[in-house]
Amino acid sequence: MNTNKNEIIIFSIVTLLSILFIIGYGLYHNKSNEYKKIKINQSKQLVYTKTKYEVENYNQYIPYLNIQGETGTIVNNEIQEYIKQYNKDNIGITYEYNVNGKVLSLVIKIEDHSYVESATLLHFKTFNIKLDTKELLSNDQILKYFNLNYYDIQNMLSEKIKNYYNELVNNNIINRNDCNYECFLNNRNLLNNINDIEYYIRQGNLIIFKPYTFIPFSKEDIIIYDFQITNY
Repeated sequence: MNTNKNEIIIFSIVTLLSILFIIGYGLYHNKSNEYKKIKINQSKQLVYTKTKYEVENYNQYIPYLNIQGETGTIVNNEIQEYIKQYNKDNIGITYEYNVNGKVLSLVIKIEDHSYVESATLLHFKTFNIKLDTKELLSNDQILKYFNLNYYDIQNMLSEKIKNYYNELVNNNIINRNDCNYECFLNNRNLLNNINDIEYYIRQGNLIIFKPYTFIPFSKEDIIIYDFQITNY
């Protein structure tokens, strides 16, 4: 009796997993077909590495937005213009993209080591595109979607940075007596300026990329690339 019961349970689990797989595959297939309608190159992802450079000890991966029409052209031209200023030695370029429902978010990440050997200057550039209309979304539109304003962002960023500092202190990476919070802000150029913030959506959450100068306090100190604002 127990053997039969176990067989029934196992069969039910396998059946359920099979159904979920079929549903998941169907949704993925439909989504892929939907994206195919707007792609320039059907065999490529919505964003892919079109060019890769090797500059001294660093790689530069240049993204290409694989979307037909004016928006794709505008974004790809802006990418080329943006990376021109980083066309020198000791600079790494990477990117990340994320599809959230109908919105594609793309961020270009710059690690500039060309000024001071021990310092990394971090720069970012983001694009948010509404896939069904191929509209390039503004910062105001992104904030409105999350029901936030610039005052909220400034307060949230200040809180995130302060938590980041306290975490470094608690982990004995920074000695509060040697470098207090104001010292930390000045050291990394993390003053409360929201004009240079770039907005990005990752898995439904609002992420902000804040340019700053990374000068490690110790070998355990690591680069923080972004700050998550919402948590859904």
